[in-house]
Amino acid sequence: MLKERLIIGILGAILAIAVLLAGNVLLSVCVGVITLMALGEMYHALGYYKKNLPLALFGFGAGAVYLIFSALGKACLTPLLIGYIAVLFVYMVLTYGKTGFTDVATGFFGTVYITLMFSHITMLHAIPHGRVLIWTVFIGAWLTDTSAYTFGLLFGKHKLIEKVSPKKTVEGAVGGVIGNMASFAVFGLICTLALGYTVNWIALLALGLITAVAAQFGDLAASCIKREVGIKDFGSLLPGHGGVLDRFDSVLLVAPVVYYFVTQFHIFV
Repeated sequence: MLKERLIIGILGAILAIAVLLAGNVLLSVCVGVITLMALGEMYHALGYYKKNLPLALFGFGAGAVYLIFSALGKACLTPLLIGYIAVLFVYMVLTYGKTGFTDVATGFFGTVYITLMFSHITMLHAIPHGRVLIWTVFIGAWLTDTSAYTFGLLFGKHKLIEKVSPKKTVEGAVGGVIGNMASFAVFGLICTLALGYTVNWIALLALGLITAVAAQFGDLAASCIKREVGIKDFGSLLPGHGGVLDRFDSVLLVAPVVYYFVTQFHIFV
């Protein structure tokens, strides 16, 4: 299992690097595919394929429309949300007894949570210095996870939130923060020495701290959802890692955090 996890992790890292080095079109396509796959895993976890397939179809439709308009640079979030809510309410009324408010509410949340959060990756890529800053999303998400896992394995003694994730420890959580901030320091040195940027170190390290916290809460929130529906992983596509949503649960929260932070505080001066 560890060997499979390592191989998949290396291959995934290589693929992620290739996509991030590519242009906007390939990135948008990849984000769109990952978003739809993650939506599929969420709807499967919620049992919609067996119990209420139309809720999954409505979600896919809303997600696809938002992805298309976002790729075209068109703002459509508010009318899309209103339209999606209207469709869900009409369906709930017409199928009441089979479909309740909890069903449409969880479907709405799952769709918006995944689609909206992922869209910040392409939004970040499009801003000034975005092609460089986008790396902080994946450093923040995956290096925090790796550091937390390593520190927890070596030093973990005190449970973090046992009801949510029994294996996570306080030592691992602290190690995740330390490891991520060290990774951001290395990122800053690369930007300075190799790319010629002048780095605002206070802002960069603050971002490292914030993304480390966001990454761990993103992971823990996904664990809450999995425990609520009684599953271990959202999928089995990636051996040793679970599904797409299991691999990107931290990214979902980190991406908007990075986007709004760097649009308010300059990392490069």
